[in-house]
Amino acid sequence: MQSNQSRALRHATALGALCALLASGGALAADTGASASAQARYLKERAVCLEGRSNQDRATCLKEAGAALAEAQALAAQIAAFPQQCMRADRASVYAQWDLPLAEALQREGAAGHAAVVAEGLAGAIRSRRRDQDQ
Repeated sequence: MQSNQSRALRHATALGALCALLASGGALAADTGASASAQARYLKERAVCLEGRSNQDRATCLKEAGAALAEAQALAAQIAAFPQQCMRADRASVYAQWDLPLAEALQREGAAGHAAVVAEGLAGAIRSRRRDQDQ
């Protein structure tokens, strides 16, 4: 007979894994909020470079600012490719369960994330099946 804690852990682990697997079902549009924030940060760093307020020479400073922008935009695109309902459910879970014992937190995460897994899982399965039929 399984304990409630081991069942909760298995359930939450499966939900998390399923959310990650669903990411391969189709990428969402890039996160424009994160991209805009990265662009604003780049513009500030670029101004520092052009005004000579950096400890680096201008060319190095500008090169590093541009590389940081490209890396931030790539990371934003990777994050945006994950199933958004699952991502939001996971984020809400972190905030709502911070002070709870592990077993209770996992149980609540599983219950709260179930709707997202069902909704995005069905959509991902449909996309996957259509891709398979097209090939």
